[in-house]
Amino acid sequence: MGYKDEMLNKLIMFLAGIVVISIVVRGVVDSGFFVPKVYKGKGYIFDIPEGWKKSEELSGVTRSEDGQTETETVVYLAPENNVLTGVPVAMISVVAITSPRAIWIEDEFGEILRYIQGSGYRILDTGARKVDTAYARWVLFIDRTDTWMTLEYYFVPESGVLHKMVYSAYADSFKKYVRNFEKVRKSFKFFFSLF
Repeated sequence: MGYKDEMLNKLIMFLAGIVVISIVVRGVVDSGFFVPKVYKGKGYIFDIPEGWKKSEELSGVTRSEDGQTETETVVYLAPENNVLTGVPVAMISVVAITSPRAIWIEDEFGEILRYIQGSGYRILDTGARKVDTAYARWVLFIDRTDTWMTLEYYFVPESGVLHKMVYSAYADSFKKYVRNFEKVRKSFKFFFSLF
């Protein structure tokens, strides 16, 4: 066996080793053994609260029929379920809406409040706060039966993408899990992404 044949065999063995290692690593990752601690969306990232599980049914990307608007949604569910309903006692979601038209949160927020009230919810409080580098408006409201509370943040960073960050919980569990939402809000960061 010549020098070239020996080098070719070593190269083939090396490449075969890389393929085997890739398959093993992929299998371990896909097995659910490793649970991600960070969610990376299109142009943003945030820490996932410990113990919260991503809802695959409620998460995903959709496009409008005309293809002009894209909505990316991710939903995380609290580890505890309501004893009577079996529904998670709290959820956190982030929605990013890419639209062809310019969006200004100050122009949209009044309409958002009117929509919430028109849907029969009682607004408890509103305010403003920064989320990473973006100016955000927030609203806290409760349903007609005083059983489900929701805190929503709306903001548009320099990218022009409208973001809605939502924390919803049974009213009696709201204070217990709001710190998880605050962890998401405080860890939320924008980054430049082409994809």
